[in-house]
Amino acid sequence: MKKTKELVLDNQQYKVNFQSADIDFPEYQQLEEQVKQLEDKYSNVIIKADDYDWAYGTKVEINKFKNKLTKQKNEVIKAADKPVIEFNKKILGLTKRLTKLYQHLNDQTKVFDDKKRAARKELRLKQIEKMCKEAGLEIDISEFPYDSKWSNTNTSEKAFESAVNKEISLLSEKKKYYQANLTAITKTASKLGLSANPFIQLFDDGHDLNSVMNMMGAEQKAVALNVSKKIAKRHEEQARMQKTSSKAYDPETGEVKGDVFTFKLEFSATKEQVKQLTEFLKDNNISAKRVD
Repeated sequence: MKKTKELVLDNQQYKVNFQSADIDFPEYQQLEEQVKQLEDKYSNVIIKADDYDWAYGTKVEINKFKNKLTKQKNEVIKAADKPVIEFNKKILGLTKRLTKLYQHLNDQTKVFDDKKRAARKELRLKQIEKMCKEAGLEIDISEFPYDSKWSNTNTSEKAFESAVNKEISLLSEKKKYYQANLTAITKTASKLGLSANPFIQLFDDGHDLNSVMNMMGAEQKAVALNVSKKIAKRHEEQARMQKTSSKAYDPETGEVKGDVFTFKLEFSATKEQVKQLTEFLKDNNISAKRVD
């Protein structure tokens, strides 16, 4: 029995008459019985080594039977579906033509749409800049995470402002966190006698605060060790000098390093100043002794 379906396009109706495929298969039970006989005969077979040849031949014949059945089933379906395939082909042809026509017009209107979106984005950016200032957030507007959908005409002001305020809140928190970490790095660097700039750069490059602090500690130890080595080296060089009569000589080259003078001085100093003077004399390998 035929059925009718109406295609309604722009208030215009187009009737399509069709009927479901009616397949009459009176010998189906005979075919099913043939398959059942094969199942009954071979389902519980246990194959031994001596049975290989006939078992192999049997499985090949069963597979051929299955493949023929599948092939001829597909032929019946193809014939039954032919009206559907033809209908689908015709409609696809029409929709392709409509798609091409749409693209022709869309490519031209898109130029104007892009200009409108650009103008709307410019307006949105000014709104965002104003909202940032009102919230006390200093930021280069080009770095603000702009959502392209804010340029759409169907985005309401309420939704836009809500989304922007959320981003401002997140950025403010990030800035506070960043400034707190910078302060910690700067104070620690000052305490360790280091320049903060290289470690701030490391933090900006993605290293977390704990890693940067550990690197600062390691750097301070390396600097201290280097200073100690320089002092030790200078003491070692000074120790190699031999004092002969009133001259100081290098024991390896015999080169005269300078005159040695012996004289008395009277100092008036605090305890701290005496300590500093003693360290200076020691660092420069100058002999001194107390005279009462």
